[in-house]
Amino acid sequence: MTYTQAALRWLEGDPPNLSEVREALLHVFSNTMRSGEVINRIRALIKKSLPRKDRFQLNDAILEVIALARGESRKHEVLIRTDLAASLPLIIADRVQMQQVILNLILNAIEATAGNENAIREVVITTEAIGTSEVAVAVSDSGPGLAPADMKRVFEPFFTTKVNGLGLGLLICRSIVEDHDGELMAAHNTPRGAVFRFVLPIGEETSGP
Repeated sequence: MTYTQAALRWLEGDPPNLSEVREALLHVFSNTMRSGEVINRIRALIKKSLPRKDRFQLNDAILEVIALARGESRKHEVLIRTDLAASLPLIIADRVQMQQVILNLILNAIEATAGNENAIREVVITTEAIGTSEVAVAVSDSGPGLAPADMKRVFEPFFTTKVNGLGLGLLICRSIVEDHDGELMAAHNTPRGAVFRFVLPIGEETSGP
């Protein structure tokens, strides 16, 4: 939507800025293709289809997700920072499902941080290798954090701290991670906020449907 609105503004110029319009439309096309893949994989998840596992670099997948979330972070004036491990091993997983998990965690973190006035508003994404068999991804925010009682219930079906939340996003994220033999956890961030961290095995190559 953001790129489409920008393209319309550039078309209305005198003369129209066609190079900027072309660039915006390329972004629309690219993001639409990614969104279509996400929707198709969510449908497969609902139907309980096996994940389609490929070997890929998790850092690259995260950077693609951050590009999708830039519009939301700008709208809420939230800075997204990364601290990605330079020597992260390739993992074997369903790339789009992993990106869906990461995108959900980032958007939740942006929303949690957006209400901060007169305070740092940032989301930090980190990756690390754990030994030679696992990788970890953490998404932390500088929001108000979770109450101790909420921390215990955050992955329960239909539990939400959002006014218009359905209470299913984190449950789906945990289901995806566990389908990859991983674990998703929530904890308090320092000095404030929350951090959601998941650990995945590097995995062995298998072929899905």
